Parts: sequence; structure tokens; C-alpha cells
Amino acid sequence: MDRLSPALAAALALVGGGCFVDPGVISTGGSQGSTSDASTTTGAATTSTSSTTGGESSSSGAASATTGGAIGDPVAFRIRTMVGVDPHYYGELMMGQCADLTDLFNLGIDGELSGGDVSYVMIFYPADPKAAETPLQLIRAQCNGALDTCSASPDDLGLMTVARNSQGALCSTVVVGTLNSAYSGDGAPNLPGAPCFISDEGDAAVPIADTLPAIALERLSLAATYVQQGEDVVGLVKGSLRGYLRESSAAAVDGEVAGVSFNLWGSIAGGGSCQLDPMSPIDDTDPNPDPESDEVGVWVYFNFEADLVEWLE
Repeated sequence: MDRLSPALAAALALVGGGCFVDPGVISTGGSQGSTSDASTTTGAATTSTSSTTGGESSSSGAASATTGGAIGDPVAFRIRTMVGVDPHYYGELMMGQCADLTDLFNLGIDGELSGGDVSYVMIFYPADPKAAETPLQLIRAQCNGALDTCSASPDDLGLMTVARNSQGALCSTVVVGTLNSAYSGDGAPNLPGAPCFISDEGDAAVPIADTLPAIALERLSLAATYVQQGEDVVGLVKGSLRGYLRESSAAAVDGEVAGVSFNLWGSIAGGGSCQLDPMSPIDDTDPNPDPESDEVGVWVYFNFEADLVEWLE
């Protein structure tokens, strides 16, 4: 669709000038600036947690058993909710005051997802928590009005990776030293409990709005807890999506939305954003995890939940 969702339009309409908000997802390495020193672990943690709460089933599609890594029948899950939790996003209100606009940013994403303007689908081949690993694809999709039947968007191959399953440990995407402890009270990256999966890293372009360029994320990783009914997986909860967003990639997400100038790098503290308190600046940027590059960027984290959908190939 070419129109902006009402939720995102309303959010952006509150922002003036070249400063607003926008996300990306993922990453490894590096510590954040002045107010960021939270640390946890990357990959599957050793702490054991169980849970299969929450989640909804949307449509048909049953998981079929397979051995680890084998290609099986596709089982698809559409991301229903996605919330940016770190970094936060800043912009100037119309009266020129700098504000944390992360809630408005997330409202905009919710409007895009709930209205069907943007759809991400995760496809397991198949969804089998008992397998050591299964092929996994993250792809932008086009879905019906009920958002319970989807197919691939034209010319979008998405990210092909591997989901590595855990029956007894947490599946954490958090990279040590990349979280801002000041944001923890407003929400932190999910730590999915078993039965769960964490994906291998890969690069992908992730759109957050139909009217903006997709965000080029590096070292993107996904994790979530499986929700099961009997042997079938019917949903994904406590999901975490994270990735590294380079300065140049964030700066390329530039345009005018709802009559407001917008630049993604211009919403990142320590990048081009305004500061809540210029005397005590926030720096959410992170060193590049690629040792061959000195271009800065930021690790981005989103929490998500996903519903089972019928997948049309």
C-alpha cells in the first residue's frame, strides 16, 4: 500500500524538523556510550527456564516431525507485534523540545503490522522444537485481509538461516555491553525460555513502514519460545530480534513522512538526534563488530510475538 497507516501518521505528525525515531534490529560486540553498560549473554544461556504461555493460533498449518536440519513442510508465523526496546528514539516536538519518542515509534510499527501495511513471516521447514536444528526463513510477505493467510512478496528472498533449538536453556540474542541500562525500566530484550530457538546470524533489509526505505541490518538474529498444542507449534512468544545498524545504513532511511522530514540516524542518541539534556548527553552508538570496519552504528533490539498462518507458495 502507498498510504501511511493512521497510527504511524499520527506519531510522526507530532515530530518536527529532521529529528524523529526509527529502529533496526540486532548485533554483537561493543559497549554503548555514556549511560549504557548493561550486560548479558549472547547465544543460548545455561540457565534453564520453561514456558509455553501465551500465543494465538490464526489459521491452518501443522508442524511435521523431522530430524535436525532436514527440509520439511513449511510452517509459517506472521509477526503480530514488534516493539523496539533498545536503543530509544528521540526527536523534537513542534515546540522545539527534545523528547523520547520511542512509544510513538512503537505505535507506528504496531499500526503498520496490525493494518497489514507491513508483514514479516518466519517460515520453519518445519517447526519442530525436538529437532536439534531446522531451516528458517524471515521474509516480507503479503497477506489477506484477515492476516491469517500469506505468501511471499515479489522479489523478496528474505533471510535464509538455521534455527537452533533448546529444550532446557534460555535462547538469548543479547550481546554483552550493547544495552543502555537507563532503558531497562521501560522494557528489555526478551530472554525466551525453553522450548525455544535462536537463529544463526545473517544480513537482511527490514522495512518498518511502506513509505520508507528498508533498514539494512547486519548480524541479524532471531529467538523465541515455541507455543505448542500437542505436537503442533501454534505460535511464538517472548521473541527477540536484534541486529547491527551502520551509520550509513541508518542515514539512508531518509525521507518525508506525513509531511515531516525524517532520518533514522537523526533519531539515534550519539548519532544525529537531539539530546534531552545537552549537559549530560546520551550515546547509544556501538563500535562496529566487524574488525575490518571503523564505521560506527548501533545494535538494535525488538521484542515480538507471532501467530501461525497459512502459507501459500
